[in-house]
Amino acid sequence: MSERSIKAYDYYKDLQQRAEYLLVGLLAASIAFFWQNSKSEQLGFSPGTLHLLGLAFLFLALVAAITRLDRHPLIYALNADLLDLEGERSSMVQSISQGKTVVSGTRGVMDPLRQHGRIQEIDRETGAIRSNMDKINTECARFYRVRNFSMCIGYLVLLGHRIWLPYS
Repeated sequence: MSERSIKAYDYYKDLQQRAEYLLVGLLAASIAFFWQNSKSEQLGFSPGTLHLLGLAFLFLALVAAITRLDRHPLIYALNADLLDLEGERSSMVQSISQGKTVVSGTRGVMDPLRQHGRIQEIDRETGAIRSNMDKINTECARFYRVRNFSMCIGYLVLLGHRIWLPYS
């Protein structure tokens, strides 16, 4: 991977994480703001119930956002492992094609036959890492959709509460 692509990847990762934390902060501040304006009322068909329902949706969005923030760094760690394994694999393929013996710090001296076995082992490991990354990506995408849906519904319900309030 080139130096420019590493910098771009780090910049994107940092920007994405800042945006996620900003959104979590905005959701927490919104919940606190709307919570302080709530009054104790009997639940039923009333603006107070609508207000509580909007807060519940915002809280669900906050939980989904925090859970997504918790799961997302695992993808970066798995991606780093995957890149290390692919780098090791490519260097072994190159040394096999040249008929060279490789000295590995953890595996000792590896002739081309042992290198071929290690390449097969790396292929199995990368397959497992990729399937784990796909699973975590699917979970993160689900939490992303839940967060956005709950946030939109929560704010719309709170807007409905503000509109209904003068008419009750």
